[in-house]
Amino acid sequence: VVRSFFHWTFMVSYWLAARRLPFGNATALVYVGPLFTVVPAYFLLRERISPAFAVIAPLSFAGLLLMTQPSFLFGSSTNESMDPTGIIYSTIAAISLTVLPVITKCGRDSHWLQIEHGSTFIGGFVLTPLAIWAENHLDATRPPLGTELADAWGTLLAHSTSIWMVLLIPCAQFV
Repeated sequence: VVRSFFHWTFMVSYWLAARRLPFGNATALVYVGPLFTVVPAYFLLRERISPAFAVIAPLSFAGLLLMTQPSFLFGSSTNESMDPTGIIYSTIAAISLTVLPVITKCGRDSHWLQIEHGSTFIGGFVLTPLAIWAENHLDATRPPLGTELADAWGTLLAHSTSIWMVLLIPCAQFV
């Protein structure tokens, strides 16, 4: 259930960031998350940190800066601006992506299909409808984020084979 929450948070935050930022910038910001996976892995799983990480991490951040070209380093440009809300969504997605491998490794006794399908099912059929309901019923003064979540959920449904596998694999056992 914890992994489902972080997986869902990653997917929704990533799609919301991609709607507010240039797609390359959103992707670059989100996928910096795995660089930080070493921190919870070191403390929670007692994983060893390779000495090569001292070289890899700064190079990765330099690449991120070259890709996103922030105005505080490169001056103002005519490119699309970086929406602060999109940066927040990217940061939330990166943090969620940071803890996913650690949580997955903690569930060593479960088959990977159980983990993936459980995460997809709980995220798609419990967390997303709950978030849409909460957004529409709890705070009427804000713009409807539920619309954006529904759009992200529809995109995930259209492109995710995992959801169809959740429905088909149990049926295939009886054939």
